[in-house]
Amino acid sequence: MRKRGYRKMLVIETDKFRVTKEKRDQNYKMKVSHFHPYHELYYLNSGTCNMFVDHNIYKLHEGSLVLVPAGEIHKTNYPENGRHERYCINFTDRDLDWISEVTGNELIQENLQTTVLSIPDRRRDYVSGILERLIYESEAKDPVSHGFTRLFFQELFLYLI
Repeated sequence: MRKRGYRKMLVIETDKFRVTKEKRDQNYKMKVSHFHPYHELYYLNSGTCNMFVDHNIYKLHEGSLVLVPAGEIHKTNYPENGRHERYCINFTDRDLDWISEVTGNELIQENLQTTVLSIPDRRRDYVSGILERLIYESEAKDPVSHGFTRLFFQELFLYLI
């Protein structure tokens, strides 16, 4: 009998906006490429990964951040020992309305292309901190948590711009 991969998953959903944090072991395999009608922001917190996005393959390491536009076919593959931790944010254009009002829609559209960034070591705590605050506020049920979730997402997106 094969041992199934360890999977600890935290999923937070507010409207169509979704934040997930997952830790997986070496037995995890993504079986098929897929796409969806929302954008995906993927941050690899630990481990290594190969990501296929629209006929391109990117080798990701700890601190890699990828923006996958809505409708783009993509898939991840975890070589070596496969252990990794990643954050994923799914969002729509509507989640960027406030930033669009401030910066203009043209800048938003320029930044909604497939983007692969390597967050510098000295800034990884900043990015991880935002992601952890996103998870924390998404779990909270008080009246202002939804606002903080949107605020932290917008802070992260502004940082990426």
